[in-house]
Amino acid sequence: MFEINDKSKCSCYSCSCYDRYSESLYALFSIGGTYHLVTGGNSIAVLLLALSTCARSNGVLNGGYFCFQTLHRAYDAVFVKKHAYLAVQVLISGALRCICIFTPFIAFQAYGYYNICLGHSINEMRPWCKARLPLLYNYIQSHYWGVGFLRYFQLKQLPNFLLASPILSLALCSIVYYAKSGLKFFSHWAF
Repeated sequence: MFEINDKSKCSCYSCSCYDRYSESLYALFSIGGTYHLVTGGNSIAVLLLALSTCARSNGVLNGGYFCFQTLHRAYDAVFVKKHAYLAVQVLISGALRCICIFTPFIAFQAYGYYNICLGHSINEMRPWCKARLPLLYNYIQSHYWGVGFLRYFQLKQLPNFLLASPILSLALCSIVYYAKSGLKFFSHWAF
């Protein structure tokens, strides 16, 4: 009753629960993973952040949380506790956690390579199969969606930049103010 057209964004099916995209699932796993990371549940955090990588490929960026945590703990082990062996343990466990988060992305790339590239002659292969590091996502995004480094900066995007200019200028002013305020704010960081 609520829906006249399947493409209408005003319909009851535009709810993120019924959406055909994976942003909601990715957000659920990412937020849950970071929550458990902050509260000390590292194993659950790794599982949830790996599931976020299953939902969307940019979930690999969530490995940065463990990279920061690992570097912080290694710094603490070496310079505060003076235990080099503890630092090595911390670095190995952090690397294993990051590998767990990267595994779904790597598995999907291997699956795509196996199904699309193997068993074909060189002439029948897609261009991404011949690359030194064959990544399916890079090819799809650049070939079909026109996504790439600095490709968004076109004259036809000028209205979007004008709409974003208030928040961009506010962010720029905040960064400049923060940089001019000196090093007193850096003393409040974890290091």
